[in-house]
Amino acid sequence: MKRVKELLDTLPGKWDPRKEQPEDYEPRNPPASDDKDIIMFDTRVTTNGSITDTFWVFIEGITCNETPDTKQHDGLAINPVTVATDGSCLENGRLDAKAGAGVFFGENDHRNSSLRLPNHLYRIEADRIMQTPLEQSNQTGEVVAIKFATEISPLDEELMIETDSKYAQTQLTSNVQANEDKGYIGVKNRELLKATVVILRKRKQGTLFKWVKGHNGHDGNEAADKLAGVGAEKESTDNICIRRVPALEITGAKLSTMTQALAYQAIRE
Repeated sequence: MKRVKELLDTLPGKWDPRKEQPEDYEPRNPPASDDKDIIMFDTRVTTNGSITDTFWVFIEGITCNETPDTKQHDGLAINPVTVATDGSCLENGRLDAKAGAGVFFGENDHRNSSLRLPNHLYRIEADRIMQTPLEQSNQTGEVVAIKFATEISPLDEELMIETDSKYAQTQLTSNVQANEDKGYIGVKNRELLKATVVILRKRKQGTLFKWVKGHNGHDGNEAADKLAGVGAEKESTDNICIRRVPALEITGAKLSTMTQALAYQAIRE
């Protein structure tokens, strides 16, 4: 037994069966809402299924032996936060398009923000900074707004994000597992989406995405829309940075989902 303990002690925490792992506390089923317009973000990272579901290809970056921490705080949130987000784009679809992001927490709230999207994201990895192209569109503006709003909101309070973008709502909730299973191959704005998912996984209380009809008199949406328009018209762009969090990132693609066409597309990308 002493020798067994010595061998187990050599394992990183992520692979040590004696240590608490996400599967020990993550629910079997994703969180659900009774409101059809609300989708709750699923923080789970555990792979369920057969052993064939655990093999991945096209893995990126260095090996990470850190145990992911996706445990949510117990009990009800004391001060739930509601924020409205929106994206805007001037000359949408053209080479000279300029996109903006709007974030609205409430009247005269210092966190209200207008951002002008740059043409590149800055991806920060260990000892280097890399540029990744960023599309100028309403959709990217919306996702940038959500990313920014999540980053500046308390980690330990429930967050309700009100958005008029079905694209942003589904890509950051319902589609996350499917996107990760296929390694985001063929998915537009994948670096931005992946970075936003990581930020959402860091939160310790629930995150809910509520779809609201745009330009329909919703106070938060109307205010966020105005802020996004101001952002798109700014003379200078804002820096949008992505910081790697290897323990919360799922890289590569699930082998069981891979087809010849998908593998070829991954190589070309």
